[in-house]
Order: sequence, then structure tokens, then C-alpha cells
Amino acid sequence: MSYKLPAGLPFDPKLTIIAKKTGLARGDVLAVWVALIDHAAKARPRGSLAAAQPDEIAAVLECPPANVVAVIAALKDKNMISADNGIARWHRYQKLSTPRVRAHRARKQISDRQTRPAETESARLSRLRQDMAARRNNRPPAYADPL
Repeated sequence: MSYKLPAGLPFDPKLTIIAKKTGLARGDVLAVWVALIDHAAKARPRGSLAAAQPDEIAAVLECPPANVVAVIAALKDKNMISADNGIARWHRYQKLSTPRVRAHRARKQISDRQTRPAETESARLSRLRQDMAARRNNRPPAYADPL
């Protein structure tokens, strides 16, 4: 499962404030935050931190569990983790391209049908055979436009 990290994340001033508040290095705070985002991407529902275990995160990051607990508490204070124990504004940052891509493909398919002349079944099969033969031979099909 993939997820998006916000642009400029390493330079987020909230992480600097949390680092000062907890007495930890900024990199440690960033590592915990990225680990939490990664956990939230795999969770059901997505964005949830309900099953996140600070001791497991600490083991992976090779730091004391108390540090992870302190960072999580500070993230909650900064409203980066919501009251329902999820990444705040998760869906705002994790907009999926799936609906947009599906709509684009549907529009393209309609456009292709309108611009392509009607093709008989035998002509379509012939074209598909040419495509497959060209792919097997690793060369462009005969009807392809030159670059």
C-alpha cells in the first residue's frame, strides 16, 4: 500500500517545536512521525493509529519507547493526531488518483470510439496479431507513427 508524504515534511516547523518540547533530536521526531504515517497507510480504516504500538515503533527505530510515547503525546497536542486517534486531515493529504484516472480512461475510450473508423472483427483481429508479433520482436507495429 502506498501513501503520500506532504511536500516540505522535513522542514515542518511543528516538528521542530515538538523536538524542543520533548528534548529529542528533530530527526527522531521526524522518524516517529513517518513511522506513524506508514502505519496509518496500512490500517483499516486508512489513517487510523488505533493499533499503533509505541514499543514496536521504538524497536524498529532503535530508540526508547518513552521517546515514542512523548512524541505521540506532543503530536496530539499539536493536533497532528486527531482525538479519534488517527492522522489529522489524512484524506486531505492522501487523495487517491483512482477516481480521476477512471474518469480519464472512460473519456479516452469514448473519444477513441468516435475518432477510430468502424473496424470489422477480422480487421481488429489482424491488427491485434500485428501488435502481438511486433511486441514479440520488440519493434513498433507497422501502423505506428514515427517519432
